[in-house]
Amino acid sequence: MQLKSIYIKGFKSFPVETVIHFNERVTGVVGPNGSGKSNIVDAIRWVLGEQKTSELRLSEMTDVLFNGTKKRNKSGLAQVTLHFDNTKNLIPTEYNQVSISRLLFRNGESEYKINDVPCRLKDIKSLFTDTGVSSDSYAIIALNMVDELLTNSNGSRVRMMEQASGISRYKQRKKETINKLQSTEIDLSRVEDLLFEISNNLESLEKQAKRVERYNKIREDYKSVSLQLYLKKYDDLHDSTQQINSRILEETTVLKEFEAKMTILEAELMREKKEIVDNESSLSAFQKEINELLDSVRKQENQKQLLLQQLQHNQQKLILTEEEQTRLEKQISENEVIIGSLNERVHAEQALHKNIEDKDLQLNNEYEAIKKSYYEAKADHDSLTNKRKNLGESKHQFEKSLAVLENQIENLEISIHRKRQMMEQLLQDSDNVKEEQKQAQIKLDQQELLLKSQMEDHASKNDKILMLNKQRNDLRNEKDKITRRLDARINEYDLIKSMVDSLEGYPESIKFLNKHLDTKPVILSDLLYAPDKYKIAIENFLEPYLNYFVVDSFSEAVEALLLLKKAQKGKANFFILDQIPEQIPVTDELDGLQPALNFLEYDEKYHRLISRLLENVFITDLGLDDIDLLSSGLKEEPFIILDKNGTFTTTNFTVSGGSVGLFEGKKIGRRKNLEKLEEEIRRLKQENTLMDGKIIVVSNEIGHLEADLKGHSLDDLKNKIQQSRIRLAQFSTTLNGKVQRLDALKAEVHSEIEDIEQMKSLILKNRQSIQQLEVELASILSGNNMNDSNLQSISDRLADITEAKNQQHIELIKHQNLINTLENELGYKMTDLNKMSEKYGLNKTVLTDITEMLLVLDKDLAILEQSLVADYNRKKEKELHLGDVEKDFYAKRGKVHEMEEQVTVERRNISQSNFLVNELKEKLQDIRFKVISIKERLQIEFNTSLDSVIQIERSLVPLDELEEEQEKLKRKIDHFGEVNTLAIEAYQEMKERFDTISQQKNDILNAKKSLIKTIDEIEKVATQKYLETFEVVNMHFKRVFTRLFSEDDTCEIVMEDPENPLESGIEIIARPKGKRPKTLSQLSGGEKTLTAIALLFSLYLYKPAPFCIFDEVDAPLDDSNIEKFNRIVKEFSRESQFIIITHNKATMASVDVLYGVFMQEMGVSEVAAVDFRDYEHLDTVAEGQFLN
Repeated sequence: MQLKSIYIKGFKSFPVETVIHFNERVTGVVGPNGSGKSNIVDAIRWVLGEQKTSELRLSEMTDVLFNGTKKRNKSGLAQVTLHFDNTKNLIPTEYNQVSISRLLFRNGESEYKINDVPCRLKDIKSLFTDTGVSSDSYAIIALNMVDELLTNSNGSRVRMMEQASGISRYKQRKKETINKLQSTEIDLSRVEDLLFEISNNLESLEKQAKRVERYNKIREDYKSVSLQLYLKKYDDLHDSTQQINSRILEETTVLKEFEAKMTILEAELMREKKEIVDNESSLSAFQKEINELLDSVRKQENQKQLLLQQLQHNQQKLILTEEEQTRLEKQISENEVIIGSLNERVHAEQALHKNIEDKDLQLNNEYEAIKKSYYEAKADHDSLTNKRKNLGESKHQFEKSLAVLENQIENLEISIHRKRQMMEQLLQDSDNVKEEQKQAQIKLDQQELLLKSQMEDHASKNDKILMLNKQRNDLRNEKDKITRRLDARINEYDLIKSMVDSLEGYPESIKFLNKHLDTKPVILSDLLYAPDKYKIAIENFLEPYLNYFVVDSFSEAVEALLLLKKAQKGKANFFILDQIPEQIPVTDELDGLQPALNFLEYDEKYHRLISRLLENVFITDLGLDDIDLLSSGLKEEPFIILDKNGTFTTTNFTVSGGSVGLFEGKKIGRRKNLEKLEEEIRRLKQENTLMDGKIIVVSNEIGHLEADLKGHSLDDLKNKIQQSRIRLAQFSTTLNGKVQRLDALKAEVHSEIEDIEQMKSLILKNRQSIQQLEVELASILSGNNMNDSNLQSISDRLADITEAKNQQHIELIKHQNLINTLENELGYKMTDLNKMSEKYGLNKTVLTDITEMLLVLDKDLAILEQSLVADYNRKKEKELHLGDVEKDFYAKRGKVHEMEEQVTVERRNISQSNFLVNELKEKLQDIRFKVISIKERLQIEFNTSLDSVIQIERSLVPLDELEEEQEKLKRKIDHFGEVNTLAIEAYQEMKERFDTISQQKNDILNAKKSLIKTIDEIEKVATQKYLETFEVVNMHFKRVFTRLFSEDDTCEIVMEDPENPLESGIEIIARPKGKRPKTLSQLSGGEKTLTAIALLFSLYLYKPAPFCIFDEVDAPLDDSNIEKFNRIVKEFSRESQFIIITHNKATMASVDVLYGVFMQEMGVSEVAAVDFRDYEHLDTVAEGQFLN
């Protein structure tokens, strides 16, 4: 298995597609600081699934996306792909080539792929299991890992050993198990508390459940007697129902006779009405025919008007077409005359054109003869001229060379002058650059001061945001508390309201009166409200009276009692307010005692009643012993002392008390408690709303501060400072360039002065050569003059004949153009004549069609007028017949009216018979109501239906005896006192809960034992794996150390606490030759680094991966140690593939292939490769050779 290549696009500083091949055993990556070398290592970590942003040198994961530059946009996608050669099938897949990819989009979505197939990170980790390749393996070794090993910061040596041995997950599992064990012990403590609390209440509930069972037995007897009573009453009502049904049947027969007669009359009336409807339909149909006839007449009138309009239009069109025909005849005649004239002129011009062509041919022949003579004379002339020309050209070349030299001298003098000016300008520019450099340095200092100020401002705002966030969290916590209290109060309110609405715990008589009395009575327990800690004491004392109704007058009590008696719903007790004596004085507080009235809240209207009930009743915090001493001084006055917790009650001569029941204190003040709960719920809602407002205010302030921080980002200022620094560097570069340019100009001026001196000597030689050439030219010129005169004569004749020939040719062209124009005009006239002839023929056809159309329209108009006359006659006849039909219709309507009056009389008879039947049915309905009343009683009292008990065998006991027995049982139920009907269910539920929690306790104890066992097993397995790994790594460490140092040097890693290996630290002991054993801290700097590298190599060898990456780990090493490092890399490269990121020249020289990373454009990394095996004869390679 080999890493073949990496593909990077949009990742950090690599915006464009970048491919780096790792085909060789040792690959080097070099480049300046900040060029993006380490981003390649980050890319490999990232694609292997690294999730920690700190390991990737990021603040958040989306920072891996290329962030853009001035010239490039931000990247929307970051993608890294690793390609592996799997020919040895180390990766468990059938593919020989494996690629893994990771993609991250700017919207936060990400993908993993294996061979371009989407997958999960878990699939990639599973694929590379046991290959040694992962984001946290020792296949990637960075310089910071060397530093961590050297300093052993935060136990890094132990952490690396744990990571190599793979026990980190065991330690994590052990930690989780210990946390579970602690949670289990907390659960066990909570369960034991619950069992203790439940066991205290279970005995009390059991007693209450047994009392409920006795109560239910009496209720069953009462139900049996009541069922027999109600069934006997039902039987009597059933007999009465049969008698009334018989009478209803008789009256119904008479009613049916009336209805039969009524039916006959109504049938006859319907027939007459049907005839009227039929006549009405016939009348409507006849009227419809007349209307349709009128519509037909109107349509024909419209058609007639349309025909008249068409006739008029065609007549006008006929006149216009005849006028156009006359005009066309005239134009055709005129065009025929013009065409004849044009034909004659064309023939004449063509004859003249033939003469011109003959004359042109004659001039051409004469021109060719003269031209031949001219060329023969010119050949002789050219021979002399060429000789003169050659001499002239030689002279010209010398003169030209002379002029060039003089011009070059002049140019050089100008150049020297210009360069001297440039030198002066460069000196001035250098002074300006120095001044600008000084100003830029001042500006940079100001910007750095501003940055410092803004950073302090940002820090202040961040502190404020942290403070506000804490404040917001506190407000949210407070809001949560209020919300929980609000929910608790709402639940409590709903529970109490349901108890109040259903009158839970009250006798049936109370519930019945509360439901059926028009003026809703008030129960004493609903009038009072006491604080929770006094409720039990006051409720226990007032228990005999809590079910009493409180009414204003005696008449209200009587009305309620009569209703109870009538409905057989038991008994009720009443306090009558207008019969209570005037208010009595309230006893003042005594030592240790407070009047019970002081702890009650009630309406002033009921003060006399409450003060009577609680006269001389006190509440105390003292115990029974203290009360005995205190009451010894109160023997003269009757008094009652209540313990505030309800555990005892004492009077002058009695004392009672004991334990407090689970449901005591729950009855008094329910309605008052509802009002207080409503008020508290309203207050809590207001507090909740107020808290929301505060949270919103704080959130808004946080938002404003964050927006302010975002709007005043330090990045712009940092960029400006960076630009200022770059500009300062540019100024320095510019200044150095100007100095170099000044030196170069000085050298150029000196060289040009020397060139001028050489050119002046050449000018002198050229002038002498020119004088010799001028003598030779004078002799040739005299022989050439005679030949020139003869050539001039022939040339003049050639020019004359050429001009005559050209004039003749122009005349020929003009004449040809005239003929073409005449022919074009003739063609146009012929086309125009043809169009007019076609138009003339078309108009003749149109005239014929219009004439025929006029004849047709005249005929249609005549037919339409005949049809209109016939329709008008039919309309008149139908209107006469319509009057007769209407007369018959109104006669039949009179007859129907008489029959309707007879039907009214019969309906009156039927109504009277119906009234009698309805009276009988009302009596029957009364009986049914009584039956329904029996059913309702059965449903209300016993929750059963009449149908389910109708088959019960009837008792022979008389009705009055059954009523007496029922009343006796009813009194027993009323005097049984208050019964907690939920006690049985509560007892069973609490017993079941007790058993369940007991089982949970056993389960928790078993879980605790299991967790302790698990912790022991984890520690045993982890210790074994750790020790095995430690021994193997120590063996590799010794081997690698001797190769890096010498065979005589030894070392080892030892545990500081061998008895407790998992918690022990690790010390590195080195034994250089001829020296005492030393710890790592006692070694020299180079020895430390080399030793740390040896240990990292050892960890890597324990879990060897197909490739290993060194990220600048050779930086601290000197030349001799670098040689050792490179030697061991070469040695191990036979087994593994190495990728080395380095700045060291010797390391560069030792690799097979070298990749240079550089930034030609700021913020954009690029890669260039060099195969250094071609330079194996060189010892070192200059780093700059491949960074261009």
